[in-house]
Amino acid sequence: MTRPALDVDKWAAKQTDRGDTMKPKFLTLVALLCLGVLALLLPACGGDSDSGTATSAEGGEETAAAECEAIADVETLEEGKLKVVGFELPPYTSFGGGTPSGTDVDIIERIADELCLDLEITEAASAAVIPAVETGRADIAIGDWNRTKEREEIINQTDPIYLDLVGFASKEGISNPEELADKSVASVAGAYWNDELAEVSGDFKLYQSWGQLYDDLLSGRVDVGVTSFAQANYTLEDQGGDLQVKVAEANDAFGASTQPGQADLPHRLGNETMKEALNELIAEMKTDGYVAEVLEKYGLDPSAAETGPPTFK
Repeated sequence: MTRPALDVDKWAAKQTDRGDTMKPKFLTLVALLCLGVLALLLPACGGDSDSGTATSAEGGEETAAAECEAIADVETLEEGKLKVVGFELPPYTSFGGGTPSGTDVDIIERIADELCLDLEITEAASAAVIPAVETGRADIAIGDWNRTKEREEIINQTDPIYLDLVGFASKEGISNPEELADKSVASVAGAYWNDELAEVSGDFKLYQSWGQLYDDLLSGRVDVGVTSFAQANYTLEDQGGDLQVKVAEANDAFGASTQPGQADLPHRLGNETMKEALNELIAEMKTDGYVAEVLEKYGLDPSAAETGPPTFK
């Protein structure tokens, strides 16, 4: 059978008519696809206008600066940031698990919020904390630091936040400073009572951390460990051991036993805007009960927030 010859002109005309009828359908499909893409993109490009927050790269939330009204304009080492340094001293400061916690951490977090500053807390050896503030590597030190006359010459000290009772940890249950005369006694570097301890003890040692000292207490290499009563008691409850923790009995030979230390927030010498703001916030936190609540939260006596007027050791 012979196939009829193709009429090119009729074929071309038919294709043109077919294309005209399909063009509107094609354009409609393209338009719908574009609208769909825009719908997906818009939430990613615009925030929730009612929330006032933006999600950071780390997944946290950053409060818009316009929504935070600082109680004071303070001088910091880095604009918009509060650099804080501390050491391992639970329940005051702890860096276990990489996340700082403790009484002083809760307190400094509220202070940073009130000052509208991003908080940066780093860990250092106890003996390196105050020098970090003195040399301008940190704005504030945390970790149950007590007000002393010597520190007043190299750093600013705030009004007291809470009292710091001295504790003796030993297997014998020693509490009287007079019993230290023939004992091996140890403390952590930087404690305000160290000079006195060196005079009243038979053999005095300094450690860089309470954890190391506690291990030596358990092993018998040290007879008596001297630290904050709260810290020694916390460690005993947390880690256990054949030890007893006693509050140091009042004895004039050991001044730290007759006048408890007053914990404060050491900060850079000459930074008066910071000192004024910190003192204002400390007074506020003591008045509204926040300091007492924080102490109780970490197993400490809330009455320690009743410090009385500022004194020096």
